[in-house]
Amino acid sequence: MKLLIDEEGRKILVKENKEIHTHQGVVKKQKLLHGKVVKTNIGKKFLVIEPSFVDLFERIKRGPQIITLKDAGIISAYTGVSSGWKIAEAGSGSGALTCYLANLVKPKGKVYSYEKRKDFLKIAKENVEKFGLSKFVVFKNKDISNISEKNLDMVVLDLPNPWEYIKQIEKALKIGGFLVIYVPTINQIIKAVDALENSSFKVFKVCEVIERDWKVGKATRPLNVILGHTAFLLFSRKLPL
Repeated sequence: MKLLIDEEGRKILVKENKEIHTHQGVVKKQKLLHGKVVKTNIGKKFLVIEPSFVDLFERIKRGPQIITLKDAGIISAYTGVSSGWKIAEAGSGSGALTCYLANLVKPKGKVYSYEKRKDFLKIAKENVEKFGLSKFVVFKNKDISNISEKNLDMVVLDLPNPWEYIKQIEKALKIGGFLVIYVPTINQIIKAVDALENSSFKVFKVCEVIERDWKVGKATRPLNVILGHTAFLLFSRKLPL
């Protein structure tokens, strides 16, 4: 897999050793080397580079709504996910967060992804394979109420009813491990907080992330479109004091 970038910064993700048809002409079948400039049949130039994780993430196959990079980023920022971590998540959805976490925990860690729906699981598996992260992910076609892993570093619940799984997650996490809850409404957050009060979890942050890009130039200003509310995030930690 290679990434072609034109002179205006537009990207095309392509497979190697194929004739490539673009909006600016055809690139003949040839070996695509990193850093090489190739031309189409009408003389338009593309730079060839290796795609980064973000380049692949931008083109992830979608089924159910995916977690955004702004939300995935704050999950890793406030928990410190790193290589070697063992993480469980539910549900898998389209596998966007699965890929993001697997990319952080490799090469020594593992992500255990629970998903009840086979159609969602199929999409998630395809995306993980596309990222080349399959050996760092274990998919489980079942409810996380039957979680079998122990001594986990983190669990992420992207479910409509996360408060129903607190006891099971409490047993699966190591002391000091993190539980992150990702839900669209504040009503769900309130129910989750109430459930956590009767456990060894301590809530240390509840937030949402709003992202606004700016246009920089002669007339520097914020763009009209804001990437606003996608979900509330609740961060807690297993601290049995």
